[in-house]
Amino acid sequence: MQIIYRTIDNTDLIKIIKDYFVSEGFEEEEVLEELNLFDFSIIGKINNTKDRSHIAQNSRDTTRYSIDNGKSFFNKRRFVLHVVRRFVKEHPGCTMRDLERAFPSEIISKKRGVVRPLKLVESWVVENPDVAKRYFLDSKDIISLQDGTKVVVHNQWGTSFPNFIRVISRMYNIIDEQGNVISSIKEQAQTNSEDGRITITSESLKNFSVRK
Repeated sequence: MQIIYRTIDNTDLIKIIKDYFVSEGFEEEEVLEELNLFDFSIIGKINNTKDRSHIAQNSRDTTRYSIDNGKSFFNKRRFVLHVVRRFVKEHPGCTMRDLERAFPSEIISKKRGVVRPLKLVESWVVENPDVAKRYFLDSKDIISLQDGTKVVVHNQWGTSFPNFIRVISRMYNIIDEQGNVISSIKEQAQTNSEDGRITITSESLKNFSVRK
């Protein structure tokens, strides 16, 4: 009998690892920050040798996403940058505080956050050069706000990416490159209305202002 291995998704794995290091005396925030650099899965045994190619292909998630009805797709890291850049373009007067409201730090790390001022990140890099790997610091990726603030976006997502998807699903329709609908603003609005709630998206508010 030949034994091969496959990856098994397990959403509890990151918590188990985090709890272990915290119990060993490490700070929870620092542990989560490091764990977000990796994609984790549990390795399990199977006795079926039929589909090795399928197993190999699924060892890493390379799904790409779009918020413009499939005109452009991005991998997870670039998708986050694209969404933040588009948000700034749609809200030209937004400040760092507005970005924090739209993309709360808790999505990934209270300290490092989704978006941070470039000057702050540069000061972190002086203290810890490894931080430079965690943000889009190329000049073409730095985003300038109307008030002159330059901001950069976190690029290490790992298991925190679903948190980002949940947050932006209130603002954008999201599909993957296979055509699967990840989030639909229209469906969300219908669900909320059935619950007696009304959701106003940035897109609908902008259209309303134009008509007015």
